[in-house]
Amino acid sequence: MNTDGAGLIVVIFFVACCISAFIVWLFAAYHLFKTTNNFKSEKEWGKFIPFSLFMPAFFTEIGNFHRVKFLRAAGYFVLLIATGFGLGMINEALECKSTFIPGFI
Repeated sequence: MNTDGAGLIVVIFFVACCISAFIVWLFAAYHLFKTTNNFKSEKEWGKFIPFSLFMPAFFTEIGNFHRVKFLRAAGYFVLLIATGFGLGMINEALECKSTFIPGFI
C-alpha cells in the first residue's frame, strides 16, 4: 500500500467509497424491504420469482416507488464497489517497486 503523496489521497478516496457503499447498501436494504411488502394482492405469488423486482406489474404504486429507489441504490452500490476496486488497483500501481535483486551483482 502506497501512503505517500498521491497514494494517501487515493487511500482517502477508497475509504470514502467504502463508507458511501455501506450507506447506499442500507438505503437499498430499506427500499427492498418496503418493496417486498407492497405486492398486489392478486400477484402475491411473484414474491417467489427473483426477477419480479424488474417487473412493475407485480407491485402497487407505493411498491413501484420503492422498487425504483431500490434499483437505483443497487446500481449506485455496484458503481461504488467498482470504483473502490479501481482505486485499490491505482494505489498498487503507484507503489514504487525496486528492480534491485539482493544478492545478485
